[in-house]
Amino acid sequence: VFQDTKLSWPDAFLACHLSTSTSRPRSDSELPKMPNEFADALFEGKNIVRLQLPEGVIPVETIRTPVGSTADVRTVEIGIAVVIISAFLFLVHAVGRTVTRLGSTPVGLSVKKQ
Repeated sequence: VFQDTKLSWPDAFLACHLSTSTSRPRSDSELPKMPNEFADALFEGKNIVRLQLPEGVIPVETIRTPVGSTADVRTVEIGIAVVIISAFLFLVHAVGRTVTRLGSTPVGLSVKKQ
């Protein structure tokens, strides 16, 4: 089961240094909302221009998102539980093999040396 989701394109801006820019001066109404300290530090001495979309372009993308079915919830829960238990048992087995291979005793057990 899939769900179609429509996402709008983000607004894009171009910042050019005043010495190299031939565009019109920036208009504060076109700028994205941001703190004044940040905007002044980032855009001081620059012209800001909002990039225009080409004619005929619809600024929306549609993506298909898999959402699953509520009838499958029980099967998915059982599958996840089996995977988690299997991974735990594999780790216990791997720790046991490692302890045996290294010739050590598990933590907490003491061996009397003669």
